Amino acid sequence: MDSRFDVTFVGSYFYVKILFLAPQPFYIERGTPIAIDLLLKELSTRGHEVHLLTFPGGQHRDYAGLTIQRLRDSPAYYQDSLIPGSKRPIGPGFSLAKVWLDMHMLIAAWSQIASGEYDLVHAVEEAGFIAWLLKKRFGTPYVYDMDSLLSDQVCAALPWLSPLKGVMRWLESKVVREACVVAPMCEDIAHFARAYRSHGIHLVKDVALFDDISGAPIEDLRKTLKITGEMILYVGNLEGYQGIDLLLEASQYTFKRNKTATLVIVGGSNKHIAKYKEVVGSLGISSRVRFAGTRSVEHLADFLCQADILVSARSQGTNTPMKIYSYLYAGVVTVATRLPTHTQVLNDENSKLADANAASFGDAMLAMLQDEQLRLQLGAAAHEYAKQSHSQSSFKQAVGDLYVAVSDVLGMPHSVEGLSSALSSQLV
Repeated sequence: MDSRFDVTFVGSYFYVKILFLAPQPFYIERGTPIAIDLLLKELSTRGHEVHLLTFPGGQHRDYAGLTIQRLRDSPAYYQDSLIPGSKRPIGPGFSLAKVWLDMHMLIAAWSQIASGEYDLVHAVEEAGFIAWLLKKRFGTPYVYDMDSLLSDQVCAALPWLSPLKGVMRWLESKVVREACVVAPMCEDIAHFARAYRSHGIHLVKDVALFDDISGAPIEDLRKTLKITGEMILYVGNLEGYQGIDLLLEASQYTFKRNKTATLVIVGGSNKHIAKYKEVVGSLGISSRVRFAGTRSVEHLADFLCQADILVSARSQGTNTPMKIYSYLYAGVVTVATRLPTHTQVLNDENSKLADANAASFGDAMLAMLQDEQLRLQLGAAAHEYAKQSHSQSSFKQAVGDLYVAVSDVLGMPHSVEGLSSALSSQLV
């Protein structure tokens, strides 16, 4: 029998051995690693065998068929550490430290693929370039899991490289063209991919990280943080692209007209919190802002549902922040910048959108504070939209469709019926 049909079935799904390249610490509670965790769990459920190659750091995950290989510690691992000798996983976004680790990932992945054990490479973000090189050398097909446009990300981090953006886009297009399947995480990235190929593009959007918003609060933030009025809540890291400076300036604008609301910021490193406490002080709004520090993602639903308003002032990038899907599902109105990073999911029917400047964003927050009926109406619409379009079941279906497309490209049947037909053709 042809070796390409030497596959195993679990239920109605075919089985492949995947080298999964994740250029992030794993597992940590941050957008892309959380999305990777959801994907790995689903691949495990579908019976695939996955060898994960990832950066140093993070918690263990124990899923059927999953093995984890972390790169060795290096000076890059200690990026942004406040305490000498302490370990802090490398931060999100482009950095030279990440490039160093990517080089080591290439060496490790080369060794793995050279063994001839793998049917497929699943490559996240810049690991797509590694997968492309591996295909050139060994012929191993790859899925390009696009969470962002890397050329934009690099030029935003290092503006002096902007003259080379055309070259970076050309390289990015090569990775898109030669993938067996491309898996963008939002429509804007899918639009970029469609410029270079007309088929084999399968959206796998992020989803809310919970499907139950009932039950008593695990932690009463109002009590913990001594809040008596309305609560405006931001959840996420405090990197520059999140628009935290814009959010704080807008809050100053809002607080001049509203005397009862408090902005609560959940997340951020100690370094970033210290930085923004100084900003808050310089704006004269220290008494109206609370930094709650990091909290477990397991408590996300609990925190979101306690808020009166959720905010995302992201000012850079085109990929939709993962938290937006949880914001929507929580049924609390979201105030966000009217930029592609948000408008691929948010609209005037399910959120309050504002221009990316302090006055406009501040006005939007103030309008929601003053109109309880409208914010409840928008929150309810957001919840219904998330249930219909961004549920856990829709994510599972998207992953299933993605790997059916992979099986077609690999020439593998993806059902028992398909295997029977393939075997019959071999026996004729």
